[in-house]
Amino acid sequence: MTDLIPSRTPAEPSIRTGDPRKWWVLFSVAFGAFMAPLDTSMVNTVLPLIAGEFRADVLLIEWVVLASLLSLSSLLRSAGASGTCSATSPSTSWASHCLP
Repeated sequence: MTDLIPSRTPAEPSIRTGDPRKWWVLFSVAFGAFMAPLDTSMVNTVLPLIAGEFRADVLLIEWVVLASLLSLSSLLRSAGASGTCSATSPSTSWASHCLP
């Protein structure tokens, strides 16, 4: 009768076990997805205040949004490159240029 009940061998992974770093990945992606629109809305909210304070027209204020986007994209690119180069075991061949 015991042959009819399948038993779990120790080699089979349990559903509850897994890499606990997956929650950090989920948190960081969710935090980034939350902060990107928040940053954009903050810049767009203060545009009328900046225009009134500096007595600038719309053509000059457009550069504020452009500068914000350029700085954010350059920092994002730099952070991604440093994260790729500081990985302990790069899984892609294009990251091998960072290794000594």
